[in-house]
Amino acid sequence: MNEQTFILLAVTFYLISIVIIIGVLTLINRSTQKKYKNEINQLEKDKNMIISASILTELNKVEALASNDELKAKYKSWQSRFKHIRDVEMPKITDEINQIDELFVTKNYKDLKNLILDTEIDLNSLKTRADILLREIKDITLSEERNREVITKLKAEYREIENTYKEDEEGYKIISKPLELQFENVEKLFQAFEAAMDKNAYTEVGRIVKAIDDMIGNLKAVIEETKPIVNLGKTLIPKRIEEITQIESKMSSEGYNLEYLNIDYNV
Repeated sequence: MNEQTFILLAVTFYLISIVIIIGVLTLINRSTQKKYKNEINQLEKDKNMIISASILTELNKVEALASNDELKAKYKSWQSRFKHIRDVEMPKITDEINQIDELFVTKNYKDLKNLILDTEIDLNSLKTRADILLREIKDITLSEERNREVITKLKAEYREIENTYKEDEEGYKIISKPLELQFENVEKLFQAFEAAMDKNAYTEVGRIVKAIDDMIGNLKAVIEETKPIVNLGKTLIPKRIEEITQIESKMSSEGYNLEYLNIDYNV
């Protein structure tokens, strides 16, 4: 191989290497651009998802329900928080995304990467607050449906307990007065529930539902456990009394002095 051929091959290899390097760098650049473009698009999408129509819809529902001071105060607070998110926090996020777009156009990837991370943190924080707000509002707007469903189940359970008692009142005679008082209290709580629902007093409704649930649970335990205990007492206690009386009679006949035991009184 002469010197001229060697030089030609070296130049050719050099040019090919340059083309390959340029090609690789171009691919890397395109990949980087695509990656950041996707991240920017995702940021825009996440931003638009924060202020959803659901919050406004639920707020409008609360406004229609706000017939007492407590609910009016809640509505005012939620509305204020929503406006702050929409009118203060969201424009800040929009400005950050606009800065990201500018850095992307100028290919300032170092600053772009840091700003994307900061914006993601801000978006996640804002989304969390918006989700909490929506959840708080739905606790009210879905309260009637949810509480009605719970009360329907509790009423069915209560009627079953009440029927069990009425089918054998004699078996519960020993505790009939406190039982009937409890039945009366549950009925009053059901009435209080309806009155609170009519007033849209949802905080009070929650307490009433909890009280009804507790009382029905106690009633159920008493109804299930009383009869077996009473029946056991009716058979076991007389039997034990008879045994004690027989033992007393036998020991007395054998000359034992049992007066100090005062057995008749204790029995």
